[in-house]
Amino acid sequence: MASPLECAQLAWAVGIGPMAGGAHRPALLPGWKALQAPRLAAQAEQALRGGGFGARAYLNPSTGDMVMAYRGRDLLSALPAPARQDLPELLLALSLVLGTQGVEIGTEQRRQAVAHCLAVVESAQRQGQDPGRLVFTGHGMGAALAASMAVWLERPATLFAAAPFTVVGEGLGHHDTLNHVSVHGELMGYARRAMPFAVSAQRDRVIEAGQAPVRQALALHRMDLHLALLLDERLPALMQRLPELLPALCGGSPDPAHDLIGPLIEDQLRQGAGAPSALRRFIDDVEKLPLLGAFDTQPGGRQALIALLAILHGSPAGRGARPSPWPADEAPPGPAGGTPHQRRPGVGVGEPA
Repeated sequence: MASPLECAQLAWAVGIGPMAGGAHRPALLPGWKALQAPRLAAQAEQALRGGGFGARAYLNPSTGDMVMAYRGRDLLSALPAPARQDLPELLLALSLVLGTQGVEIGTEQRRQAVAHCLAVVESAQRQGQDPGRLVFTGHGMGAALAASMAVWLERPATLFAAAPFTVVGEGLGHHDTLNHVSVHGELMGYARRAMPFAVSAQRDRVIEAGQAPVRQALALHRMDLHLALLLDERLPALMQRLPELLPALCGGSPDPAHDLIGPLIEDQLRQGAGAPSALRRFIDDVEKLPLLGAFDTQPGGRQALIALLAILHGSPAGRGARPSPWPADEAPPGPAGGTPHQRRPGVGVGEPA
């Protein structure tokens, strides 16, 4: 079965790139590839995108592992600006966005997700893949949809920073197929304390990454941060020691695509988990800063110094040329109602006969 780290990279990948109108194909760990949606699933996938959600299947041909990843609605755009700074307004805004019972995956969204999943699985079976190796994953509100599908199909799911959710027709009990990973202090953590959450405490892993003010709860919620913390086991402890790390990596731009953490993650994924990479070299250098007395300056200066190291290690000169934005097996995102990339010939699972 796909590991939590593998699920994390796929929950991150479905949130950028063609599914979210991104500018390039996201890097994946060696051995994994995105599957072209079969013809019967394309309409359902497009309908999910129209609701703010997104779905994409990924396959590791060498192991037979398959992961169905879901992207949720953009929470940042759903919250009013004052709620991003003040805890009472943040909780009020979350209650308005999520409702008093958490995220409830409605009949239509679930129907589209089921149609998409079954079409992909049927096509995979025709090509000799084992549907018994299917795992679901997702981030934020997408995790709620992944959980609904996992419970319905009795398959495992690894969820990240999940919105509190109920599963239609399944009650509010805990489900042994669901595992959850989150960063302490992230945005949805406040909502999960007050609303139903169908993951037991034994299956809820919380990564301690230091105390952060509420205004940074959105940054702590980000999937790229969750992925980075899993890619290098030194990073959580380093963030606890150096609170300047979070704003330096994740606070550079309202658009995550322009933040410093992205190039570091992508280089690590291209090299493989645990291999020498821009991310590991960056962490090596940050670990040395206190020993060099570089932190005997103001917090703003420390943050700028960390950001400089991220730029140096994440720059094209430091990590090699960036791959071509769009390989032959995928189409670039079109205009608002443009041609969906799923209709182009692709690799992996083909269209059913």
